[in-house]
Amino acid sequence: MVEEDKKEILEAEGIDISWIANVPHRELFRRFQNAVGAQQHGHYSIEAETWRATFLDLLHRADAARAVGAIGLGTEGIVRQIYQPLAAACRRQPGLTRRDAVFFELHCLVDDDHAESLRRIAVDLSQTETGRWNLRLGMYQCLVLRETFWDGMYRRALAMKPAK
Repeated sequence: MVEEDKKEILEAEGIDISWIANVPHRELFRRFQNAVGAQQHGHYSIEAETWRATFLDLLHRADAARAVGAIGLGTEGIVRQIYQPLAAACRRQPGLTRRDAVFFELHCLVDDDHAESLRRIAVDLSQTETGRWNLRLGMYQCLVLRETFWDGMYRRALAMKPAK
């Protein structure tokens, strides 16, 4: 379900709500994968699966501050910076429609609210030394996971054979 205030933002940017209404994030990403011809073998890459499993384990064991550090500061707080260049690159690809790549634009346009809510929670949790330490730890752990993922994707890209 797309919230009313988000509909206005998305429509103003030329995103048709029917592209995303009642479509889970996983399906939006699979739509992108299918459009670019990414091979799917019933699971994601080892890098993505490692990130997912490690991130979920981190959240399962974390206190509130560490979880907010991971989800807020290390994830939602940097989505726009990571996805804007990806969305721009998608727009330059012949044959790749906005609908197929909407996953990235969607996150650039509406995730700031999530980040701001989590930032306010982080401010509350930062009132103690332990809270500050755990916020930092969660953020750092999440950023290291992200670095490992992107390093793996980069290695895979370098190993690909050029198209003829």
